[in-house]
Amino acid sequence: MSTKYLFLDVDGTIVDFDGTMAESAETALKTAQKNGHKLILCTGRCTGQLYPMLTERINFDGFITSAGARVRYGGKVISEKIFSRQQLRRFIRVCDESGTFLYAHIDEGLAATEKDIRGIYGVFKEIGIDSEATNSLLGKIAPVDSLEMDGIERLIYCGSAYEHEEMRAVLGGEFMVDPYSFQNMPNTSGEVNLAGVTKASGIHALVSHLGASMDDTIAFGDNWNDISMIRAAKIGVVMGNAPEELKAEADMVTDHIRQDGLYNAFVRLGLI
Repeated sequence: MSTKYLFLDVDGTIVDFDGTMAESAETALKTAQKNGHKLILCTGRCTGQLYPMLTERINFDGFITSAGARVRYGGKVISEKIFSRQQLRRFIRVCDESGTFLYAHIDEGLAATEKDIRGIYGVFKEIGIDSEATNSLLGKIAPVDSLEMDGIERLIYCGSAYEHEEMRAVLGGEFMVDPYSFQNMPNTSGEVNLAGVTKASGIHALVSHLGASMDDTIAFGDNWNDISMIRAAKIGVVMGNAPEELKAEADMVTDHIRQDGLYNAFVRLGLI
């Protein structure tokens, strides 16, 4: 088998929502890499938000973070898509006017104002996730005076007066709004990238840089922010814990993450 480029979501695909990685998933990843295949994390998380245990236990070849905003391979930055100050002012104004709480991805981690941090923790508490669990899920949010700052790759909002379609209409074509990808979040929360920035755009940028072929790409995901890469890759694999509508987009549906779904998919594909 020729070298395959494996683009892997994190939450709900490699790592369960309780922050644990199955031994079978670790075995699958390490064995596939030993067999000559390339492992690229393709996640909505920023670099500083990645689980330390994941990057300590697996030596990934590349990273597509903030849902396509930043692409790294072999320690080199291939592509980065950053919000301008003008775009940030516009989005912050919409959030202020609608009572929406907001935090930002920069490469090093998360940032928000003190007011927004309190609001974000309140939204998570409403769905039964306490502050300790929120810290475990998101990582630490650094307090800042304002999000009108350089280096912002992605914006996450919570507790808005707008539902997804309303937020899309208010923001217009300059921004792309996806549902919040963590479990149980209401549709008044969402994830925002610049228009055209997706996991698929990150994959295309990396494949082009490497001089590889999209025919050798396989994507693995479990939620709506994975749909672009599921569609773009030669083979799109969706986890058994994914929404039924996303499974309909898949070339292969594997088992639930808690039933060795990643390992079983690697076996079926002949990667291990």
